[in-house]
Amino acid sequence: MGEIRSAIEYHEKALTIDREIGDRGGEGRDLGGLGTAYYVLGETHRAIEYNEQCLAIAREIGSRLVAVATRASRWATWESRT
Repeated sequence: MGEIRSAIEYHEKALTIDREIGDRGGEGRDLGGLGTAYYVLGETHRAIEYNEQCLAIAREIGSRLVAVATRASRWATWESRT
């Protein structure tokens, strides 16, 4: 779990930087990474929140690959709740 916590710290720092410089693609990737990390930790509610934000940015910037990956991740997260 220590590696996952380290990944969360990394993505949070990267997210701050990407927001400061206005890199929406980077922001989306960071949010997706946070969603994945929280999913691995079993924190599905947080994972879904981050994945929703990632998906919104992917749609905004027209990134189909990120949008598809985020939808798949969101589906897996929802499936694990049932």
